[in-house]
Amino acid sequence: MSFEKYPTVLDAEIVASGNLTPELLVTIITIDGTQSYTLADGVVTGDIKNISVKTVANTPVGTLTPNSTAGAWATATFSVVGQSLALLWDGLGWAIVGRQSGATVTTDAVEDLPVIA
Repeated sequence: MSFEKYPTVLDAEIVASGNLTPELLVTIITIDGTQSYTLADGVVTGDIKNISVKTVANTPVGTLTPNSTAGAWATATFSVVGQSLALLWDGLGWAIVGRQSGATVTTDAVEDLPVIA
């Protein structure tokens, strides 16, 4: 078994709407009203993408639509500060490997997860 070493990307981006950069490990999104976000295919198998909500305003609904997904999902919808989604590029699509609500551990912790559809 051989392993290729890829450079660590420490940069992050803040995006209000539009395209998320697949090569960056971290994207912080801000949602003001209804916003759409897209995510192109990964560059190499094993790419990781972490998306987190920083701010929300005006009945926020932020919908992420990746170009390709792994599994039976097509979109993720965000509406609460602290919601996050961790994705892994498997070579064919973005697989969900984790999601968080940003809420404290109470009954709302699951209710406030990003909605996967």
